[in-house]
Formats: sequence, structure tokens, C-alpha cells
Amino acid sequence: MPSDPKQRGKRKKKRRFQGNQHKKLKSVPDEVENERDVTDQTGNEESVHVETTDDSQPSTSKIKTLPSATPTRHVLKDRKISPKEGEITIPEMPGIKYRLTYFPSKGRAELIRLIFHAARVPFEDRRISPADWQDLKPNTPTGTLPMLEINGEKFGESGAIANWAAYKFGLMGRTDAEQLKTQAILIQATDFGEKYISPLIMEQDPEKIEALKNLLEEGVDKMFTKWEASVVQTESTGRKVFSYMVTQCMTAADLVVLHVADLTEHHIKVDWARFPRLQAVIQTVSNIAHLKTYLTNRDNPDAVSTHKVATKSQSQTPRADTDMKQHTSPKSVAATPRAKGTPRIHTK
Repeated sequence: MPSDPKQRGKRKKKRRFQGNQHKKLKSVPDEVENERDVTDQTGNEESVHVETTDDSQPSTSKIKTLPSATPTRHVLKDRKISPKEGEITIPEMPGIKYRLTYFPSKGRAELIRLIFHAARVPFEDRRISPADWQDLKPNTPTGTLPMLEINGEKFGESGAIANWAAYKFGLMGRTDAEQLKTQAILIQATDFGEKYISPLIMEQDPEKIEALKNLLEEGVDKMFTKWEASVVQTESTGRKVFSYMVTQCMTAADLVVLHVADLTEHHIKVDWARFPRLQAVIQTVSNIAHLKTYLTNRDNPDAVSTHKVATKSQSQTPRADTDMKQHTSPKSVAATPRAKGTPRIHTK
């Protein structure tokens, strides 16, 4: 018996409605997942064309796919995971090239240099003359130096660069408490330098210089006394005592104390008998093999102008080839022999 035309129309309309709903609810993740299967082998970022069934225009979005062999890389990003205590684990950074530009002096770039050396990360230490600065200045992001280039992209502000490098290379501490303490010492050191060191460097009047040196002595008394109480000492299996500022391993706080002490002694004589624990921190950090090599040669412009990192010929600590043309990531300190009597580097 033929059905009622009205019923047939209702059923046809219902099927059309259900079909449209099915198309609208078609899962975009399915489309993305299909695209992921194609791009997983390269891990590159590609455009994904998503079809829509309404009147809107097709959209194109960017997704970041992960190589199937390293599914946790995206989740962990650049966090440093130490399989065993005492090992330094820095993520592979194939193809990443760092270039630090500053004048042929320590100044605002020295802490950044120390962080790169402590982490054994290859970088080009570019030192320009004041005569070249006027030509370079318009091409800097902030009109100031130091300037860090990462694969050609330029970044300014010394404090921002130092903080980024410390976090990036695992020298900011492993816990929230350690990171906060490290950051506090970095800020204290910056304030100390701005208040006491910078005026001395800029002043030309001999009488004012003497007054500023007296002011610096007062600042040393306050700041170094505070830092002296923060020192953490640890005894190694060889009965050697190593000292650090925040925890039982090296952080950026130790490097900035080393830097501030060096700048201070350039202007006044420090009575280290009053700060024995702080002096022990400086000795501990200065005796780390690859840092010791840099500290010995840093006053020689020819030795550091093309510096990348300590190599087998420069340091007693063997490591992989670090030529900038073919970057290799730093190896685990615990996995390679250390020079006898040098402290072990611990990072996150």
C-alpha cells in the first residue's frame, strides 16, 4: 500500500537532517590524526586543511606533530631530567646556533658567558670594538648590548638572556625552593652591580672614585655577609668539601657570586677571612675543569673571540666534538671521566 506523501516527505526531511548533523559533527581530530600519520616521520610543522559543511570558508590551521620515536619530547620540552643524581642531561639541540655579541670586556655579558660555559653549550663569543658599535646599533632589538642570536633571531636585555639561559640549561635549581633562592640571588647581584659597581666604572673624577670605593666597601659588608649565611657545604666521597650558594650542586647563583666577586676585587681588596664560606664557593666553581679553562683564558681576547666550548684539547674533561658547523649536545658529566679533584656538576 503506497505510503502517504506527507509521511514520505517527513522521512526524507528527517534523513537529510540526520545526514547534515553527521557531517557537522565530523571530528576534526580525525582529520588531524590522519595528517599526523603523514608528518610523524619528519616532526615538521605543516598546514592541515579542515573541510567544513556549513557556509563558512574552509580553514587552515597549524599543528605541531611529534616524531613517533620521541613521544615525550613535546611534553617534557626543555626540562632537564636526570636519570641518576649527579648527571647533567641537556636536551639535544640539533642545528641550534648561539651567538653572543658584546664588547671585548666582561661587563653585562660575563654572567651569560659563564652560564654557557658551565652548561658546556656551544656558542660564538663575538666581541666587537666600540668603533663597530655605531654601525651595529640600528640592527639590535633594543639598541643595547649584549645581544644573543638564536639561529639568526636576535634578542636583547642581559638579565632576560641570563635568566633564560639558566632555565634552559638546567642551572636554575631542581625544585621550586631552589629556583626561587637562585632567582633571589640573581636579583640581589643585579641590584648590587647597579648601585655600587656601575658608578665606579663610569666615574672619571679621582676624588669621587675614592668616595665610591668607600661606598662599595659598605655594600660588600652587607651583601657578602648575607650571602655568607646562605652557603651550603657538602662532603664528597673523597672527603673533599664543596660549597654552593643554594643547594648541593652548582646553579646560576654560584656563577653570579663568582662574577660579582671578580668585579668587586677589580676596585677594592676584599677581606676574605671574613667570608670563608663564600670564598669556598668561588674556589669550588673556579676549579670545575671546563670553567677553569675559560677563566684562565678569558682576559686574552684572541683565546676567546672564536670560543665555542671546552674541547678535549682544552680541558681534561672529554666530551663530544663541539664544532659549530655540526652541533652536538653536551654529554653527561657523570658518564665521562672528570679531572681528579674537581667537583661534580649536578643539574635538574
